Amino acid sequence: MRQAKFAFINSQSLDQQSVGSSTKMSEMSTLDFEELLECIARCGVDKYKSVREMSEAQGIKGFIENLLGEVSEEHVMISNPYPYPYPYPYSR
Repeated sequence: MRQAKFAFINSQSLDQQSVGSSTKMSEMSTLDFEELLECIARCGVDKYKSVREMSEAQGIKGFIENLLGEVSEEHVMISNPYPYPYPYPYSR
């Protein structure tokens, strides 16, 4: 929960952030569409950063699929294997 709050705060621009002056509908307590996209992306990166085999893009995609209820967390981690390099051509 702490990481989600941190992603919410970091998704806002600096002119919206002020100390002690927030109200229920102020710009500090709401996100516009672009900020919401950034917040979702930050949450996806934070959620799957411990899975070294996943790139940040795979983490974001997996978080969105998990958020929509399409797949489970385990399926996201299993379905994103480490990208292996192409084999070296041995023929001369």
